[in-house]
Amino acid sequence: KDNEKDGLQGGIEKGWAYCGPVSEEKLSIEAKRINELIYSFRKNGYQRSFENDGDIVATALVNKNNDWCWLVTSGYHRACVLAAMGEETIPVRVNLVIREDEVDFWPHVSSGFYSKDMAMHIFRNIFQPQVNWS
Repeated sequence: KDNEKDGLQGGIEKGWAYCGPVSEEKLSIEAKRINELIYSFRKNGYQRSFENDGDIVATALVNKNNDWCWLVTSGYHRACVLAAMGEETIPVRVNLVIREDEVDFWPHVSSGFYSKDMAMHIFRNIFQPQVNWS
């Protein structure tokens, strides 16, 4: 649906915003979105609102040391552009707080969909990704 609103026919095989473009058409759409946001933020600043999709939405992850990490769940393009433009703080709407020390009560852990070890592996990868750029 995300692709269709910009005139790109086809499914996820054409590309998905969170995994990078896999087609020239999707690359063009993503570049246009980023360019439009840069232009808008330079001209008007970041204008959040209470409207549908008016905020950057994030889940707060809290580890056992009470360190925080933000996982953007909506408004990813806006958050990336603002960060790239050097904004040190970005207003977000917090939709959920996930605490590491409550892992036994996470819905997919308590239902058995994920083991506790698997859930913690995912949590830690999001909280502190291990990036090897070589």
